[in-house]
Amino acid sequence: MFATSGANANDIVNLNVDVNISGATVMTEYGGGEALGGWAISVMMGDAAVAGAPTALGDDGSVSFTTTVESVPASFTFTAADDQDDDLDGGEMYEASGGGYTHTGLSVAGTMDADPIVVTYTTQTLKIYVHHERDQVRGYTGNVLGGDVRASLVDLEVRQASGSGGRFTSPISNDDWDARANTSGGRGVHTFSHLPADMDIVVRASAADGYMLLDKPELDAYRNMDENGVMGGAFGAMGGWGHTVELCPLTETEPTGQDHGPACGSFAVVSTHNVSGLVWKRGVSKSGAGFRMTDPARVSGIEVTLDPVEGKNLAGVGREFTTAKSNDPTTPLDERVAFDFGTMAAGAYKLGLPGGWRARMGDKGSEVSLGSALSPLASDVALDITPSTATLYGFVRNTLGVGLEGVTVSVNGMTATTDDLGRYIVSGISAMRGQLFVNTERAGFPAAKADSTDNANTAVPEFAANTTTRHDISLSGANNTVAITGTVTEAGTNAPIKGVEIQVDGKAPLNAGSGQGSGKLVTGSDGTYTAIVEIQPNNDPLVDVTPTKSGYHFIPASRQASAIAGGSQSIDFTGYAATEIVGLVTGPGGGQPLAEVTVTAYSDAGMTTKLDDATTTGTGTFSVHVPTLSGTVYLGAAPRELEQSDYSDPNYQNVVDAQNYVWFDAPATRPGGAIAVIPGQTLQFGTFTGNSVQPRITSVSRGKVKGASVATPPLVNGEDSTTIVVKWEFDTRNLSTTSGGNSYSVADGATFTPGGFTGTPTPAQDPATVGGDTDRADVTDGTSVTHKRTTTFTIADADAGNYGELDITVGIDVVGAEADATAAAATSAEKTLAAVAHGATGVTVTRKGHATAATDSIAASWSGPGSPVLAHRVALLVKVGTNDMRWVVIPTASATITRNLTPGSSSFGKWSLARMDLVVDPAAWVDDVTGGTYPDLDSDDLRAATHLRVDTRATGSGAWNNGAPAAIPPSG
Repeated sequence: MFATSGANANDIVNLNVDVNISGATVMTEYGGGEALGGWAISVMMGDAAVAGAPTALGDDGSVSFTTTVESVPASFTFTAADDQDDDLDGGEMYEASGGGYTHTGLSVAGTMDADPIVVTYTTQTLKIYVHHERDQVRGYTGNVLGGDVRASLVDLEVRQASGSGGRFTSPISNDDWDARANTSGGRGVHTFSHLPADMDIVVRASAADGYMLLDKPELDAYRNMDENGVMGGAFGAMGGWGHTVELCPLTETEPTGQDHGPACGSFAVVSTHNVSGLVWKRGVSKSGAGFRMTDPARVSGIEVTLDPVEGKNLAGVGREFTTAKSNDPTTPLDERVAFDFGTMAAGAYKLGLPGGWRARMGDKGSEVSLGSALSPLASDVALDITPSTATLYGFVRNTLGVGLEGVTVSVNGMTATTDDLGRYIVSGISAMRGQLFVNTERAGFPAAKADSTDNANTAVPEFAANTTTRHDISLSGANNTVAITGTVTEAGTNAPIKGVEIQVDGKAPLNAGSGQGSGKLVTGSDGTYTAIVEIQPNNDPLVDVTPTKSGYHFIPASRQASAIAGGSQSIDFTGYAATEIVGLVTGPGGGQPLAEVTVTAYSDAGMTTKLDDATTTGTGTFSVHVPTLSGTVYLGAAPRELEQSDYSDPNYQNVVDAQNYVWFDAPATRPGGAIAVIPGQTLQFGTFTGNSVQPRITSVSRGKVKGASVATPPLVNGEDSTTIVVKWEFDTRNLSTTSGGNSYSVADGATFTPGGFTGTPTPAQDPATVGGDTDRADVTDGTSVTHKRTTTFTIADADAGNYGELDITVGIDVVGAEADATAAAATSAEKTLAAVAHGATGVTVTRKGHATAATDSIAASWSGPGSPVLAHRVALLVKVGTNDMRWVVIPTASATITRNLTPGSSSFGKWSLARMDLVVDPAAWVDDVTGGTYPDLDSDDLRAATHLRVDTRATGSGAWNNGAPAAIPPSG
């Protein structure tokens, strides 16, 4: 019952209490103030419980409380019970505050509000959701129509952040949180209970084998709330207001609107699969007098691309491969035919191939269709990439079985012309109604019927991709060949000469391949030959018949024969034994024998009429033959004539075309390359000496400190300084002209262009330019001169990397004919310059140890070379907390390192660490590998250190060279 209350005006005290009790969680900048609906409470007046008071808050977190007191003032306290149902507090620990009201006895209309009960969680639960992303729609969409599924396909680790801006994370110590006892869940839903609410919590995920994370591998539960999807609460400074925190950066996007369980997604993984393959073709090429099959044949420049399809592939990254011209022996695959894109994320991909190529699935030669294997990629795939076209090859012959040259063979629109043996190869043939349609055309023979697959009564096979099929064709027509016969004998003895090659109009006759040699017509052991040639027009019936054989020359060198229908002619030749001239060719700069140089003998000083040529062997030797009665002949040497495949670099070809790159000087005893031919002897020509405008580095070295020591940086006599010295040379044979004359230069105004290091040489060059020096003074054009140079390079402060190992090149400008037409650049071969020496040896440690850390100190000394940007760091081997032994680096502010530069001192040149006390600032001592700090590190840990290590580096950055550990004496 309520006591009767009177009006204040009558001074009647109000003893009736009418108050509203409420409770909520603590408020933070991120959230809070959640009503404590249903929470058990206690109501106390002084030390006694109030009978009849409410025992729990209502669903809205509040409850009314009325009572009558005997006197005023009366004070009440309202507190949350120490234990709540787990449905209310999540089973977590909390602290409650507030919850008070003092009744003064004043009569006030209405119900009064008490100070609210404020609950702050001291521990919280963290829930993490993992799903297998299968429908390629970002976010967990539920297992709908083969969509996403919850799955434990990651390893999760809960860590705590530390350092400025949380840049370091470390495991939570067992004293702060028992991970094993408080981790539960599975199938993609993971619960971590009783985590300290005020700790900066970070969750790290790593995908299981065969999977990859779709998004970032770490989520923060204490900051960047939207980015990390922090829901229901938070940790760290924002924590304490929700008993369960969920990380949901991958929100639900399930398209059907159905409820398939929690929509939260923390981490998503996609499966990964390996994609590899071969790129090849079946090939055929002309070889000897026939053909050679190649399986597999390599085709360079074929590009294969695999790109993710937008909207159907969340994690895929495109890959590309181009078949190489040559194989890199340092890699496991032959890049000419094989590729391995490695593991690729599941999803849809588009395969890109050049026109005329196709892909099959499986090993080499597979005909299994690719189908939907890449849309989506759901398993490992091996691709077999081959042409979608076919190749047809063979001979076209007349009715006598002689190959016909100049026949045009057409197959499904692709054409080829037969060579002098009647061979053809038609490649790149596409299917036409599943067949091959072959046509032939040549003057003097009836044309094949259009679209005929039965040419000359020979069935043509059906079309099949990536095949090489032989198809020989016989053409009938008028009598279209004539035979030329003859005998070749030796002058003086009249003996037959075997193995003489016979050519007609500069090429092999139709019956080439007879006798010795593939694709050639040569005389037999009796010296005779028969050459089958095509009939010539009546108004121009003559052909040139030419014999050749090494060691012989023939007079006359060729004879004419008449090739008319129904005729035959005999042409004999007499061979004269030739004189052999032998010699050697050496390369530029050093006299090493040089292979693949063409040496040519000429009959005239102008070197216009060739007698013979030869290519030098691997030992640089050559042998040419000239007619015995030649008198004086002239020899010249030049680089082997290049094939097209040799000069893919246009710059190199510019130089070669102008004959500016490499040239050879005849011996001084053979002016102009002249040598008198003496019958009956093998003549020694001597040595062609090679020259080249290409620079040659003769030495690279680092400058040294000379004389007195240097204080800054501390260096002693003989140690590496700040300079690099490059000695190099190149050759010239002419000076340039800009007046339109015929002179030209191979290196006019050559300037030093270094490769391998940065900065500017000082001086720029010694001497400055070719045209301005005295090397060619009073030297006539055409005379070779070697220019020797020494260039000194000073390393700038910003280029400390130049103290490491360098591969140095020298480049100069090259000027061609008329000083402008073929200007190019020539670069030397690389020369390696070793890195500056550094390191620490003979480390000794001394100690002054006492009972307290403040007076426990160590010092150290060691030997080691100095260099311009040498850096030291000193580390101690300590045991940090319960972790393994770790190397921690002494802070720079505590490590004073000096070098003794006093001449005559017993420790001259040695380094020392000044005595330092073993006291600790945990934020300043860092791990030598990770750079992370150890907040629990203390002075006792330092005093228990067992070893000291001195590390060095000499390039200003990069990896440290760890020294050998030295024992630390125990504390006294």
